[in-house]
Amino acid sequence: MLKRLKQEFVKLVPTAVFYLSAAFIVRYLEYLIPFVWEYRDLVLANSHMLNEVVWPHFLLVQVWLFVIFFVYSVITEFVRVLGRERVNGMFFGQP
Repeated sequence: MLKRLKQEFVKLVPTAVFYLSAAFIVRYLEYLIPFVWEYRDLVLANSHMLNEVVWPHFLLVQVWLFVIFFVYSVITEFVRVLGRERVNGMFFGQP
């Protein structure tokens, strides 16, 4: 069973990377759109946005989102591999 869990774990990385990429694109656009409205030029807006965004905060939120998505993916696969009843029993005890 441990071998099966390892195989399933390797499949999680692309899923987590996909979610991280999607979140990055959405958050980047979320910051960029107000600058586009203000400057009416995508290149100029992007330049101003790159200078004004607090990048440590932006990247910290991205890392946090990656951790959350990865944990979600792990738990989902864990339930899929072991079964819902078994996981409920492991975490909440047998009823």
